[in-house]
Amino acid sequence: MGSFYSGNTGELQFGGPLQKPIGKVRDWQFTSSVQMLTTTTLGDTDDTVISGVRSQSGSFILYYYDDPSDTSTVYASTVIGKLVKAATAYATDPGVAAENAPFILRLKINKGTTGVWVEGEVLLNSVSMRMAVGEVSAAKCQFTVKGAFKEVTI
Repeated sequence: MGSFYSGNTGELQFGGPLQKPIGKVRDWQFTSSVQMLTTTTLGDTDDTVISGVRSQSGSFILYYYDDPSDTSTVYASTVIGKLVKAATAYATDPGVAAENAPFILRLKINKGTTGVWVEGEVLLNSVSMRMAVGEVSAAKCQFTVKGAFKEVTI
């Protein structure tokens, strides 16, 4: 009999060969899409297309949680710090900060002892943090994959 997978089988991992889980992830998602290029010519009555450039992007929400004693897990501040940076010399030029830093991200569904995943080098294109009474502080992160996924086992 088959199996369904749900949120408790998902995992988000940070890094390259030594994957570390990203702690306290609420959810993640990714989208892979391809632009369609039209090949319709004068006189055609219906649109015809071919595949163009493919792109991958996605998002995840991290609870803002930190455990300094746990070095086996990456927490929100490390991930958020890839995009959100302070000015390098604020007194002389407040408009200059370190560039957005790419990192390897693996979006994984645990399946038995292994799992299936997509993995690629990503850049965060937005981080939105929220703090509200009665809720755990969270950061919504949106990313774009640089080029093709490096690994796909889906």
